[in-house]
Amino acid sequence: MKHEQIFRPERHSRGDTNVRPQQPIDEASWIWRRGADQWGGAVFSETRTAPEVLARLPQAFWRFRRDFEVAADAGEAVSRPPERANGEAVSGPPESANGEAVSRPPESATAGDFVLDVSADERYVLLLDGEELSRGPHRGLPNRWHYESLRVSELAPGPHRLEAVCWQIGEHAPLAQRSIRGGFILKATSGGASRPGEPDPWDSLLTTGKAEWLVAPLSGTRMTDKGNAGAFGVGSQCEVRGASVLDEEPPDSAWEPAAVVRGPVDTWAGLIVQGWMLFPTPIREPMRERKAPGAVRRGPDVLRAAGNGGVEFPPHSSAEIFWDLGDYYCAYPILETSGGKGA
Repeated sequence: MKHEQIFRPERHSRGDTNVRPQQPIDEASWIWRRGADQWGGAVFSETRTAPEVLARLPQAFWRFRRDFEVAADAGEAVSRPPERANGEAVSGPPESANGEAVSRPPESATAGDFVLDVSADERYVLLLDGEELSRGPHRGLPNRWHYESLRVSELAPGPHRLEAVCWQIGEHAPLAQRSIRGGFILKATSGGASRPGEPDPWDSLLTTGKAEWLVAPLSGTRMTDKGNAGAFGVGSQCEVRGASVLDEEPPDSAWEPAAVVRGPVDTWAGLIVQGWMLFPTPIREPMRERKAPGAVRRGPDVLRAAGNGGVEFPPHSSAEIFWDLGDYYCAYPILETSGGKGA
């Protein structure tokens, strides 16, 4: 499987955005967990989300998933009904004669080659079979909300799982973060060739609002001390118990069908629907490369021990480690553990 970021045609004006479909992603729906969508639309503006709205938004971490299958025959993709680990079907498309839920796109489709347009409020990480494809979206405004696009190719025949880890952390979000309400949106097209109004083989298979996505809460991560958000570099703290949000697997009983919180916009008389005016990002995704620069200045030297079996901590103990990166980095920390509860 290969994937690369691509760029949709740049748009310099809003035009009929949020009035009529203007681009493939306009045919998808925004989804979230049923009953968990928090609406603050009455007080947001083009330039900022009011602090009182962010303070009302509860922090939430969710994992969305969509199981599907690429058939061995070229041009045929098969939808897999969502299942729990015990084989019990949760919900899905209509059943075929043999009881298997299927969706067979036109024979002109090319199996394993498609384009994804994706965005979220506030943030998402998109994974295919556990491999990270994209992080985003690039920050914008409610009336200029960005989405990312990528091409996936050479996806092997057989079962696959597309997942999105999404979060909304309200007042704990960075100063530049704007939010309307929690939402995730994804549009799939074959090779990016489709236009609004045209049927597409991957559309019913993966597009939110058309495909049956499941969602479950992630409980191992939460934001704690808000800190001093008015000072640069001083923000909220994050507490992780067990696995990170990317690795946490919710129990079977936690999964349920995702709910549509806003469908495709197609109004009459030129009425504009406010918020989530989607524009393709003009910015490349940041480089993702694992590094271990600098040195530990205080505490167990986990950097030196990384290749020598690691550092062992006694039960019910704690450690404080000060890591001097030696240079300026914008990065996410990676902490790998083994043994013990939640490792």
